[in-house]
Amino acid sequence: MASAQVQNSTNPKTQPQNGAQVTLTNQTLAEMKLNSAIDWSGNVATRFPPTIAPGQSVTFSHLGDGDFGSKAAVVYNGINAVGLQCGWLLAWDAPANTQQSPNKVYVTCGPKSVIDGLDFEQIRMYLSESESKSNAVDPATKTRVNAEIDESIPNKAKVVATFSLVR
Repeated sequence: MASAQVQNSTNPKTQPQNGAQVTLTNQTLAEMKLNSAIDWSGNVATRFPPTIAPGQSVTFSHLGDGDFGSKAAVVYNGINAVGLQCGWLLAWDAPANTQQSPNKVYVTCGPKSVIDGLDFEQIRMYLSESESKSNAVDPATKTRVNAEIDESIPNKAKVVATFSLVR
């Protein structure tokens, strides 16, 4: 009698996520600096990158907790084309079980004074209503941010965000 072989599924959608791999790209003309960050669920593996050079990308891991996954937000400051201080925000939710709750991202950008005044609990609510892609443009500062989250890496969500200027 032949024995049955059990194969483990490699479909990322059926495996619990244990965190997020986050890549941030600075497509502005100046260095961006970390302003603030919040961990709602999980924590950054080492530390959030303190700066992002113009034209460069940084990648970090945000480890999820077993029950709720990876849920956090970061704010980076920089300047726009006319030297005005601006801010770019990225928030993501990579739940432990994507079959019960999908991956989500939320972004916004604008004058530093406005971004500094954002309430993280309000951001958390916007994030809960968001989807796997998010885009924002602030016409006054001509700043832009685009983000997407997917499950292309087994057991980890991949978050990609680009901070840029409108030309």
